[in-house]
Amino acid sequence: MTVASAQQWLRFRLQDTQYAIPLEAVAEVTAPKRPNLIPLVPLDVGGILNVRGEPLPAVDGCALVGASSGGATAPRPALILEDGKIRVGVLVDSVSRIERGLAESGPDEMFEDEPAPKLAFVEWVRIGGERVGLVDAQGWLGLAIELLTKQGGHRGEEACPSGF
Repeated sequence: MTVASAQQWLRFRLQDTQYAIPLEAVAEVTAPKRPNLIPLVPLDVGGILNVRGEPLPAVDGCALVGASSGGATAPRPALILEDGKIRVGVLVDSVSRIERGLAESGPDEMFEDEPAPKLAFVEWVRIGGERVGLVDAQGWLGLAIELLTKQGGHRGEEACPSGF
């Protein structure tokens, strides 16, 4: 991931891990909300959020990093990512602050005693002794769309039992 030194990052948390995403990739951050069900999509993967009257598909950020949220249905903030006409919310546990220059901290190779998890679209750095995952927003948006659209075995359609 190549980034400019002046790039701003939005820090957030999923479970006990800190992440950051380029600020320009986030259209908005919602107040904590509880997602509603999408048929055939488990709540630990995603749901629908009402954002100022607009139904918005949302994916649990834990699902994007391969962790289980345990089906948590408590209200959580969402990072709204968009690409053209596609808008998806990513549910996170908390949003902490905006920072600059996180990518200049260097790769997380100096702490070999605890290897960084191998996650798609995440590059790990150390900042003040803390591991932070720098997120590729486009990659996460694509993964979120894939998770939301490929969950049901019938892609939103129920199998019709045959009477014959």
